[in-house]
Order: sequence, then C-alpha cells, then structure tokens
Amino acid sequence: MGLAGAAAYGWLMMWGLRTRWISAVGTTRLTLHVEPGTLLLGAAAGVAAAFLCILLTLRSLGKASPRLLLAGEKEPPAAGSGRRALLAALALGAAGLVFLLAAVLGRIGQTAGFFGSGALLLVSLLAFQWWFLTSGRSLRFHGRGIAALCRIGLRNLSYRPGRSLLSIGLIALAAFIIVTVGVFRRDGVPSLAPGSGTGGFALAAESSIPFFQDPDDPDARRDLNLDRLPSPGNLRFWSFRLRPGDDASCRNLYRPANPRILGAPSTFLELGRFSFSSSLAAE
Repeated sequence: MGLAGAAAYGWLMMWGLRTRWISAVGTTRLTLHVEPGTLLLGAAAGVAAAFLCILLTLRSLGKASPRLLLAGEKEPPAAGSGRRALLAALALGAAGLVFLLAAVLGRIGQTAGFFGSGALLLVSLLAFQWWFLTSGRSLRFHGRGIAALCRIGLRNLSYRPGRSLLSIGLIALAAFIIVTVGVFRRDGVPSLAPGSGTGGFALAAESSIPFFQDPDDPDARRDLNLDRLPSPGNLRFWSFRLRPGDDASCRNLYRPANPRILGAPSTFLELGRFSFSSSLAAE
C-alpha cells in the first residue's frame, strides 16, 4: 500500500507541475518514471527505518524505572540540562544580534547576515523554549479564564518536552522559510531606469499571432483595438520578432536546448537598454 501510494503521489506531483504549476518549471514534458529497483529500495529503507526507530525507542524505555513506565512517563530531563539550554540560548541570541548588526553596518553581505542571524536567533529561541519546558515554570498555573486555560496548555507541553520542542521547531522552520521567500521576493513595481532588468518598460505583451502593423500608427492602433488603452497617446511600442523555443529564464529548472530568440530592430539596440554584465557575442 505504501509503494502504491508513493507512485500515486509522484504521478499527482508530475500532473500538477504539467498543469497547475507549469510556471514553476516552464515545461510540460515532465512525466513519472518508476523503476522496480527504486521501489524495492524504498520499501527496504522504510522497513529498516521502522526497525531502527523501534530499537531506539526500546533502548530509551529500558533506562526508565518501572514506576514511571506504569505511569506512562519516562525519565525526567537530566539535572542541569535546563541551565545549559538557557546559557546556550543567551549565547546564540547574542551571536545572532552581532550578525544582524554586522549586516546592517555592511561588514558582511545582506544574504549572509539574514540567514546567519535568522538561524542563530531561531536556535536561540528553541533553546530558550527547552529551558522553559524543563524548568518547571510551565507547571504553575492558577486563576480562571483564558489566562488559566493557556497555562494548562503550557503544562501539557511540558509533559513531553522533547515532542513539544520537535513540533515547535518544525513550525518555526516552516515559518522561517516562508518569511525568507517573502523577504527576497521582488515586488511587482517595474523599474523605469533604462539599465534595469525591465529596460525601463512598464508593460510587456505577447500576441498569439504575428501582426505587421506599426502599433505607433494611430490607424494601426485602431485596427488592433489598442486605442482603448489608458492614455494611448503617451504609449510607445517596440516590436520584436520571436523565434519560439525553450524558456531560458530562471523559471525553467532545466538547461534550454533550443532557447527562445527575440529579434530587435537596430533603432531599439541604439537606446542602450537592458545592461548586461557579460555576453557570449563576439565583437
């Protein structure tokens, strides 16, 4: 059942990348490739992982006293582990702030500062959470209402501090990845600088069929139904010829064997737009 589910899940992912998420890969040629040897290797790895988990669990339970096992508990955390976790949290937090300050002052790169400080502060908060769960502070609750209910929840977290910290860490890592993607994502406002990545153009359009009229001609705009655009008199069009091919942008995960080619008129090339750091073209 697990092997069948894995194959079905893989087929579903390939279908999604070919249809709904095609913008992420830039191609519709993705297909599911399954080999019997790979399925057998995955099944063997799953069984081995299950036996390893059982072995480690029984080994840890063997160190617990019968009284705790009958009560459904394990040995409490070792003495002094909470204090070490608190010291580690303070040290890692200070290191994270140093990384953040160095990035602000320009001593290190912005990317290194963001990931370095973010990772250190994340681990610091997790260590502080471990100290809080194992120090016994979460076991104290009194009063009534929402505050007392929240304290009962914290007491339930301290019942299995390792399991609780694992859940907190997984959610924290997911949140960190989501924030990272959002921070490094560029906004949709195009730059009007001629040397920018947009060449200073605010709009880009592609027609499904070629047309040979000049869009800057008022009669041609009327024939092409472009005279209904906002402020059509302030728009200037530059037409390109397109040879279809593979997407060569960063959205394509594969090396394009036959990239798309745009043919620009000489008048457009003289404008000096779209600055390039290097080129394969020979002088």
